[in-house]
Amino acid sequence: MLFKDWNLTSINDLYSNTLNSFSYFALLLLPLIIVLAIYSVITNLFLIGKEGFKFHNLLGIIFGIMIVIGAVASQVIFEIEKNIEFLNSAYAFKKFVDIGLNSILCYFYCITLSTLYCNIMAANHKPYYDKDFIIILGTKMRDDGTLTPILKARVDKAIQFAKEQKEENGKDIIFIPSGGKGKDEVMSEAEAMKKYLLKNDINEENIIIENQSTNTVQNMKFSKDKINEINKDGKIVFSTTNYHVFRSGVIANNEGIDCEGMGSKTKWYFYTNALIREFFANLVSQRKQHFVLITSINLVLFALVFVGYKYNLM
Repeated sequence: MLFKDWNLTSINDLYSNTLNSFSYFALLLLPLIIVLAIYSVITNLFLIGKEGFKFHNLLGIIFGIMIVIGAVASQVIFEIEKNIEFLNSAYAFKKFVDIGLNSILCYFYCITLSTLYCNIMAANHKPYYDKDFIIILGTKMRDDGTLTPILKARVDKAIQFAKEQKEENGKDIIFIPSGGKGKDEVMSEAEAMKKYLLKNDINEENIIIENQSTNTVQNMKFSKDKINEINKDGKIVFSTTNYHVFRSGVIANNEGIDCEGMGSKTKWYFYTNALIREFFANLVSQRKQHFVLITSINLVLFALVFVGYKYNLM
């Protein structure tokens, strides 16, 4: 039998070394995680004070509590388990589960910090001034059809880029405001953006609206279809809010669209909550890849443990 020649002392040592590695790594990240948790809670309290008590305004608080609980639980498991000896194979299985949980926690920490880094880098990216088209991603507008501050900032960012490119190399750009008409909206987001562009001295012949999309995937896909009708090789940049640039770029890449992105600024207390929403949206959209990676990591760990036990290498 596989368990016949196992040395329980070796099992305990291997378990302890593996769990220690994950626990110390989690402990190393703990101060940064705690700071992020506290900051997300504080910004959410400001957001609630400004915009009212709504569930979607609680994401920062929920996220902060979740990561603190995860960090504390990891260290509690570490302290409880490190001095306990193996009693039998069933208990060994329990310890395998502990290793798996700690590896998932560390993976989650790494994904959180790497996503934050990618969002910051994407939001501050400065595209080259060589573009033929600029896609403006739509979002909810006011009841009277005027632009909300977030949507206005996206259009203003696009106008600013177009002016800077014109000054840099004299090249004009075609605007593609993208966004359909919601059930509670008086017109499509694309039409509302077009009106704003015209008021800001953008020539109508340089505006092509895309008014059928209902989400970012369709924004990108349908806008690209419009671009292909004019110039399949045209260089593209898109304008959205800073917290949304990274995920929009991922979506564009998944749709096979070669483009650069840029982000307009938003209020500091709104940014964190929106960023957390984007983080979970990224997790969900890439859930298969994350599942494969987490499963692969744990399978490798368990395989090494089994080999070590079987041949008494530890």
